[in-house]
Amino acid sequence: MHENQWDELIEKALNDMPLLVEDFIHEFNEVGLYGESVIPESELRSTAHEVLTLILKATTSNQTQPGLKDHAEQFGNRRARQGIDLPQLVDAIHLDFKVIWNYLKMASGEESLPVLIEHVEKLNYVVTEYAFYVRTSFQREEARSAQDFRIANSRYLDRLFSSDSLGERGLNEISHILEVDASIECEVVVFHPSVADEVHSRLEPATASGKVFCQSFGTSYVAFWRTKSTEIERQIEKLAHFPGIRFETVVGLAEVRRAVRSSPQLFNSFGRPTRIEPIKNAMWAVARDALTSVYGRQIHEISDYLNELRRTKDPILDTVRAYLETGSIKQTAQLSFCHRNTVINRIKQFSSRSGLDITVPNQASLVVVALSSPS
Repeated sequence: MHENQWDELIEKALNDMPLLVEDFIHEFNEVGLYGESVIPESELRSTAHEVLTLILKATTSNQTQPGLKDHAEQFGNRRARQGIDLPQLVDAIHLDFKVIWNYLKMASGEESLPVLIEHVEKLNYVVTEYAFYVRTSFQREEARSAQDFRIANSRYLDRLFSSDSLGERGLNEISHILEVDASIECEVVVFHPSVADEVHSRLEPATASGKVFCQSFGTSYVAFWRTKSTEIERQIEKLAHFPGIRFETVVGLAEVRRAVRSSPQLFNSFGRPTRIEPIKNAMWAVARDALTSVYGRQIHEISDYLNELRRTKDPILDTVRAYLETGSIKQTAQLSFCHRNTVINRIKQFSSRSGLDITVPNQASLVVVALSSPS
């Protein structure tokens, strides 16, 4: 019903295509859909001409769909490569419906209103179908580009972490590929092998965007990103319960490399962390292993005493920790919520039992090392 009248309206619209293109460009610029995009207006016009023509023809009874699908897929691929945001692209496609519908209402007159009502659903279906194909191809192209991006980065990240030697020239080449300064300030987290696969999945979106660099190192998993990247910090906070070691404010790719390559020894000495531990908490475990050969008996004895304090939840332990952190009786009293005399008495009790005076630096260092031992 009304097919001939509809076909005549579509034919009229096709003949007036320059007018429709002008309307589209006007509406497009009014809304500012592509923001600061550098796509030239000549391309916008030619693409609008192609898309409007295809959509109009697809609404007629004698038009097949393959051409629409092929064009939509090519269009989606192209816009993805040009860096247009997908929501803006889809909005631009739905603008085609508005332009076509406004033209048809203007060209048809009131007597043809039943024709428009009868075919509006068909027009909407064609525009929606075109948008669907564009969206699908856009997302596929984005995924492919992201994968290519990750593959390219992965080769150089593996070289950064795993190569036996890497001079200044190699570091400069890697920084060029990663598009970062060789002296970049980074936050680095090396996740324990037991959670490497899960962390990899969790960080996949951030890795694809290039906002965080991720790479396996041995059986561990490494993530590093620019210092003060608030968005990435929020994502890492969600992973705080995963076992790993964090190196804060690492300056330069050479230091990133050293930090990552030190992680196997850190895990061997510290064991499996219960969460992301700052390097300052884990590094003493390495010192403990190194000093055990010289102070083995003394370290084991103090470790046994510390474990006893942990089991009995003796406040002496928290006081000792606070003093080793601050070096101040006054600050320790504030942190321990007790009088300064109480702090002094607890330190004396600790010294009496352990044989180590934590107010003497070389003796305090052995206590710090012993505290690094897992409970």
